[in-house]
Amino acid sequence: MEKNTKIITKLSFLAEKTVELVPRKSTLKPLSYFCYSIICGTTPSTKNSQFWMGNIPFITLEDIRDLPFVTSSQRKISEECFIKCNRQLHEGDIITSCIGTVGKVAMVSCDCQTNQQINAVNPIPKYRYYLYEGLKKKKAELLLLSKSGSATPNINKNTFSNICFAIPNDCELDKINSALSLIFKKILVLQKENDTLRKQKNVLLAKYFG
Repeated sequence: MEKNTKIITKLSFLAEKTVELVPRKSTLKPLSYFCYSIICGTTPSTKNSQFWMGNIPFITLEDIRDLPFVTSSQRKISEECFIKCNRQLHEGDIITSCIGTVGKVAMVSCDCQTNQQINAVNPIPKYRYYLYEGLKKKKAELLLLSKSGSATPNINKNTFSNICFAIPNDCELDKINSALSLIFKKILVLQKENDTLRKQKNVLLAKYFG
C-alpha cells in the first residue's frame, strides 16, 4: 500500500503540473460554461429502510480524502433509491464539498450519490481534468465564498455555478488530455488496489487479533 501511495502522489503531482502548462485566454467564464450540469446532493429518507439496502456508494464528507478519486463509501444505497432520488453521479464527475468543511475536491469512480454538503459537476469531457485541478486551486476562494454570515460555512448552487475559470487553449488542452487520461487511469487502478489490500489486512487483523 505504501508503494502504491507514493506512486499516486507522484502521478498526482505530474497531472497538476501538466495542467498548469496549458495556455489560458484572458476571458473568464463561469463553471457552468465548462459542464453539462451541476448537481446538489441530497440525503434519501432514512425512514425507508429499502433505500439503504444496496451497493451503490452514498458519498459524504468523510469519504473524500486527499486522493484524486473516491473509490468507496461508508454508507450504501439501493438501485431503487439511486433512480428515484434523481441525483445520479457517474464515473468522472467531480465533487466539491460546499457546506461545513468547504473545498474538498475529488472525482467519483462509479455510479453514486452524495449528501447535501456536496455539489457535483458533470463536466464536458475535454474539461474534466482541467476543472478538477482548477477547483483544487480554488480552495481559498471557496472558503471566502462560504462565509455568508450563517453559522455554518455554505456555498449555494448558484454561487458555485458562477465561480470563474480562464478558458484554456482547446488545441493545447486536447494535446495533453490523452496523457492526463492515462495518468488518472493508473491512479484509479492503484487506489482500487489499495482498497483491496486494506480489506485483506483488516480481515487478517480480525482473524488473528479478534
